[in-house]
Amino acid sequence: IEEVQCRHLEGRDIICALTASKLAAPGRTRKAVVVFEDVTERKKAEMALVRERDFAESLIETAQALVLVLDTRGRIVRFNPYTEDLLGYTLDEVREKKWTETFTDDEDRPYRDVSTRNMNGGEQTEKWTNTVITRDGFRRIVNWHSKTLRGSKGERVGTLAVGQDVTEAKESERKLSENYERMRLMSSELARTEERERQQLATELHDRIGQTMAVAKMKLEALQKETESPKTSASLEDIVGIIDQLIRDTRSLTFDLSPPVLYILGLAAALEWLTEQHQEKYGLRVTFKKQDNGLTDPDKDRAFVLFRCAQELLMNVTKHARAKSALVSMKQGAGKTEILVEDDGVG
Repeated sequence: IEEVQCRHLEGRDIICALTASKLAAPGRTRKAVVVFEDVTERKKAEMALVRERDFAESLIETAQALVLVLDTRGRIVRFNPYTEDLLGYTLDEVREKKWTETFTDDEDRPYRDVSTRNMNGGEQTEKWTNTVITRDGFRRIVNWHSKTLRGSKGERVGTLAVGQDVTEAKESERKLSENYERMRLMSSELARTEERERQQLATELHDRIGQTMAVAKMKLEALQKETESPKTSASLEDIVGIIDQLIRDTRSLTFDLSPPVLYILGLAAALEWLTEQHQEKYGLRVTFKKQDNGLTDPDKDRAFVLFRCAQELLMNVTKHARAKSALVSMKQGAGKTEILVEDDGVG
């Protein structure tokens, strides 16, 4: 059988499969039967398949991903150049070896079991992760997708697995997580330092400035009683009034800086005091509600952070929400404390 190019009656070129056979004839006459079969469409289909195969081959060969073919027993049939470069083995060196036994170890047993189940299991898997050990002993983290390969009769003949090396990405995630944790610890330490400074400043205001003004007030009041001049007495009364206001302002500033109620009576009492003070200062109707389940307050550092958060939220409500009322609630359970601030404003 030969394929020849022919010209159709309509004038177009076609490809024909030519089959010839001799016929027995008397004398010297030679005869033959020649059959021309138009195979143009079949050849086009074959060429299309070849192009698709070549395209798929080029994708596999140039793909920057691990492309791996295993037989039904999990043995290596083929992999692409990228996989070869990553593993440090040529295909000839590891062909027909079991993938899991060659590129995983006992320390990676959980991943090994998963990879065996996925690569030799169902039709198609979800994304899963495997740790691959290279020739140099490096451990590479790979995200895989796999699909069952079937023969012409539908029987399973192997597994196609495509993997992406995410080792650097995982390392970046780990470093990012570590940096975040360091930042969190630094922020926590900064908050504790800030609170210690607040306490120190509040103590200075109370013990030194507040007490000094109290003594000055007492002396002025004593002097006022001794003076006989109405004018001087009136002046002293004005000064006493000014000192009274300074004492009140100092006391208020002391409580704003570091409310003693937080450290003496605990977070719940401090939040209740905060709502009362906020209502008195800004005219916003604020209610405090606590779900009492008998649990103790968090430690001082956490209590300080929660108190400051609630304080800031209430201030935001006052400044921006145009609310008429707000609710501060405190709930404890399962080893955690939850503070909720709600308002009836615009948000």
